[in-house]
Amino acid sequence: MKFASSTLLTVSAAALASFSPTSACNVPAFPGAIGFGKCASGGRGGTVHVVSTLDDLCNGSPCDGSLRAAIAASGPRMLVFNISGYIDLTDEININEPNITIAGQTSPNGITLRGSRLKVKASNVIVRGMRFRAGDGSGGDSVW
Repeated sequence: MKFASSTLLTVSAAALASFSPTSACNVPAFPGAIGFGKCASGGRGGTVHVVSTLDDLCNGSPCDGSLRAAIAASGPRMLVFNISGYIDLTDEININEPNITIAGQTSPNGITLRGSRLKVKASNVIVRGMRFRAGDGSGGDSVW
């Protein structure tokens, strides 16, 4: 009986080690990443979308070069910014497609979303270097 308990304990410890947030991965999500998301690949290897306008909607549709248009695209994608400032959201943005990296740190002087929410509803999503401000739009938290 003692042998069986010892074997079970060894198997359980091995199973826990495989789910450890400190376990190694081939390529971390970004340098210094820690925790359970540290091995996320986001949009690595996908298309690069350049966010080049602070506008959100143009005549009811996502503006060309907007954050909303880049998020709505499908497939693995990396979003980079060549603009800085406030993006005034007219309605919440939902991230429904997986495998996306929003690299806010690529903005020359920073990007802030205000007026509504950014909702993450997909897996394998990396968001870095962004600011979020609650606005009069949907109320509540800016990120959900």
